[in-house]
Amino acid sequence: MRPSLRLAALCSFAFALSCAYVSYYLRGGPRIIDASSYFLEARSIAAGAFDFGVPEPLASFHGRFLLAGPEGRLGVIFPPGYPLVLSLGVLLGSPLLVGPVLGALLVAATYGLARALGQSPAVAWLAAALSVLCAALRYHTADTMSHGLATLLACAGLALGLQRGSRWTALVAGLCLGLLFATRPVSGAVSLLLIGYALPARRTA
Repeated sequence: MRPSLRLAALCSFAFALSCAYVSYYLRGGPRIIDASSYFLEARSIAAGAFDFGVPEPLASFHGRFLLAGPEGRLGVIFPPGYPLVLSLGVLLGSPLLVGPVLGALLVAATYGLARALGQSPAVAWLAAALSVLCAALRYHTADTMSHGLATLLACAGLALGLQRGSRWTALVAGLCLGLLFATRPVSGAVSLLLIGYALPARRTA
């Protein structure tokens, strides 16, 4: 099988496994308070706002990850990077497919990162296969939480940063890091340090 077809098959398998997790374990919706809060924030962004109105009394709706705003409105405390991506799924009517798509892309990014680090094709294929079979990644790319997107952005940013490509390659790597900062700021800071350490000769560029 050609490498491109093999990688596409692995990505498709990861997508299918994450979809199965949504259907058979999550039963079609977010299950924990973090995921529910991200889902609520994505729906707010899709509606054109970062907060939402609730009827009185406010205490009946106030929760662990919500902040009270003016005029009886509530907002979710999480950074807006992942909810912004998830809101695209809300607008398209399929928010629970966002995670499986991220899981599929993560397989390709894992393979690309292994190759960018100078690993052999065999090691890169093993890394991609482990990405498919990792139960933690299947869960975090099924429920509506930001870990899957953060992992994808970190892998893609580092893989692109390691390539001796054009300014466009560097620009996309920077955009990945920017969205990562807007998704999980600590992960963004760590990824920036990793890229700075891995590329001592190209810091200016």
